[in-house]
Amino acid sequence: MFVFPTLCTYFAVPQEFQKRMLTIDIRSARVPRVAMIMVGASAISRFHRVLYAFGAFLMFACTTMRSNAGQEPDLDAKPALTWSGTSSVASRAARCFPIGCART
Repeated sequence: MFVFPTLCTYFAVPQEFQKRMLTIDIRSARVPRVAMIMVGASAISRFHRVLYAFGAFLMFACTTMRSNAGQEPDLDAKPALTWSGTSSVASRAARCFPIGCART
């Protein structure tokens, strides 16, 4: 559940579309989530120091979200969006599942 608000904040998803995004996310990501949980649990059981890396990532994400709170998002300055261009998976998904706020 931590990833959902992070993605909504990063991509500036309007409040009225967040419920639909969450529903699509839950339905489409079951198998990859189970696989990642199993890999993560295995890594933690073998290398307990990996918890420091996971914790550092969570602290970084939390700090970034807090520092950007209240600011108007600038989607043109987002590295993930500018690097991927119009042929990205997100652009293709937006064409297949139009929700009214897709970036063109």
